[in-house]
Amino acid sequence: MTVDNLPVSIICGYLGSGKTTYINQKLKESQGIRYAVLVNDFGELNIDAALIESEAADILNLVNGCVCCSISNDIYKALEALRLIANRIDCVLLEASGVADGTKVKGLILNSPGYSLTQCLTLIDATRIQSLTKDKFVGKHVLEQILVADAVNFTKKDLLTQSEWEEFQSWFELLGSKCLAKSNSTSSPTSHSTKDHPKYFSESLLSSKSINRKSLVKWLDNMDSRVLRLKGFVYLADDLEKQYLLQYTESSWTLDVRNDWLGPPKCELTMISSEPLSLTLP
Repeated sequence: MTVDNLPVSIICGYLGSGKTTYINQKLKESQGIRYAVLVNDFGELNIDAALIESEAADILNLVNGCVCCSISNDIYKALEALRLIANRIDCVLLEASGVADGTKVKGLILNSPGYSLTQCLTLIDATRIQSLTKDKFVGKHVLEQILVADAVNFTKKDLLTQSEWEEFQSWFELLGSKCLAKSNSTSSPTSHSTKDHPKYFSESLLSSKSINRKSLVKWLDNMDSRVLRLKGFVYLADDLEKQYLLQYTESSWTLDVRNDWLGPPKCELTMISSEPLSLTLP
C-alpha cells in the first residue's frame, strides 16, 4: 500500500533523558491510535510481554494495534518496511539515538516521500541539562538537540525542589533566548555541517556468563569516565532466576528486575563512549 503523508514525530534527547519511558507511556495510553515505533533495538523499549502479540522479521506486533520496527542502522529500510503495512498505522514515532544528529534525522524524514514530519520533540533531563550544556565534549551537541526541536518536554522534574525548579525555569528561559538568537542567525535548520558533531563510539556485548553482584557494583562505581551510557540486561550469579535491566549514565546507574523476561540466561549490553573502548564483563 502507498503511504500518503503518514505523520512522523521524532523523539530526541541526550542519553538518559527518558525517551524510552516517554514512548512506552505513549504506547500504554494509545487510546485507539495505532503507533509505529522506530527504534534501534526492540529490547531497548523493554515492552511488557503481555503487550506483544507476535514478531515477524523486523516488525514487532503489539496487542493494542501498535507496531515496533527495528531501524537496524538504516532508517530508509525501516520506512520502506512500514510502507507495506501503512493501512495499520496512524502515526510514526521515531526514537532518535541520544547521540544522533537531530538535524540529520530531521532531514531524512523531510526527504522521505510519503511521510510528513509533524513534530521534532526533544526531551530534557531537568536535573542534568545545565551541566551537560557546559560540558566541553557534548555541550554543543546537547544545545543543537534543543535548537532542532519544535517542542521540548522536561523530564525528572520530580527530583527538583520547588525553588530548584523555579531557578531552573529562569535559567532555561535565558538559554532559550540565546538559542533563538543562534537559530535566527542560521540560514536553514537543515543546512548545518555535521563536521562539528561529536564522534561517539558504540560497543555491544552478548554473553551467557553470570555476574557477581558485588563485582558488578564495584565495576559500575569505578566506570571509566569516557563511558557515557551503558544499557542492557545482566544475569546475576546470586539471583539466577531473574534477569535485570541495567542502565548507566555518567556515574549514575540503576538495576531493576525485568518482569517480562522469558528467554535463556544471558547478559546483553550496549555501551556508548567518547573514545574507542572494549566492553568486557567484570
